[in-house]
Amino acid sequence: MIILTTIWNFIKDPANRSKIYFVGIAILIALLLHQCNVSGGLKQDIATEKATTERIQNNALADKDTIKNLKDKNGKIFAEKQGYMITATELKGKYSSLYSDFLKEKGKPPKTIIDVQYVTKEKYDSVATVSTMDTTGHGNITVDLDSKFDTMNYRKIYGSIPYKAYLINKVDGSIVEFDNMVCLKQYRPYVNSGKGMFILDQGMNLDLGLAIDKNEKVYIKAQTNYPGVTFTNIHGAYIMDDPASSKITRQFRKTWSIGLSAGYGVVMDFKHDAFATGPYLGVGVNYAPKWLQWGK
Repeated sequence: MIILTTIWNFIKDPANRSKIYFVGIAILIALLLHQCNVSGGLKQDIATEKATTERIQNNALADKDTIKNLKDKNGKIFAEKQGYMITATELKGKYSSLYSDFLKEKGKPPKTIIDVQYVTKEKYDSVATVSTMDTTGHGNITVDLDSKFDTMNYRKIYGSIPYKAYLINKVDGSIVEFDNMVCLKQYRPYVNSGKGMFILDQGMNLDLGLAIDKNEKVYIKAQTNYPGVTFTNIHGAYIMDDPASSKITRQFRKTWSIGLSAGYGVVMDFKHDAFATGPYLGVGVNYAPKWLQWGK
């Protein structure tokens, strides 16, 4: 009762009018901040709803899209397919096939996932070969093919096929050891080839990228200068910040706390039953309602 009387007397005292005005202004500012926060929240909700609709439409089109294998004006092979725009939460559901790739890349900005599969079909024409043989009929056919398309894309194939030459008697079909001094009128040559050994040294550079066009559609692009490549499968996604996760995070905020506080306000002097205004610094219990909290 004494406190209420003191407060009432404080309010009636003309000398305290400026202090009361200050408190009123502070309350008004708090209410204005609250209204701005509410308006900002509504605008954010509208923007989020629009982005969600666009994202759903994008993903529906990505489900139906197929890979397009093309060549640019310089002959560079590239492939394009629409990608997904999803949240990290959705990766464990419908898009679980991309989740393992996300775990590998989640610590690397930006948060994108690209998975590409391809096949290579090449045809080698007019490959130079060299054949050697000694006097006993033992020889090798060697192959050396070296193709360089650019500094990152190249192909080198080298190896040999061993063989042994024999002579077959044209009259009775008997086989004798090769002798280059034998008259070939009586014999015809016969070659028995062995197992060949080849080494492929190959360098292939794939340029992978994710782009978002002016219509907020996500596209995955893969390209290479290596000839004969056909992209058979492309999956990709842009991992967005999850609004639901941010909202849940905000729910964990506390309205009450204990800590240091500083500011300018009204202080009650219980000893003299009076109020005073001015800056203050202290340790105390703080109350911040959630409607006055903003940010993530």
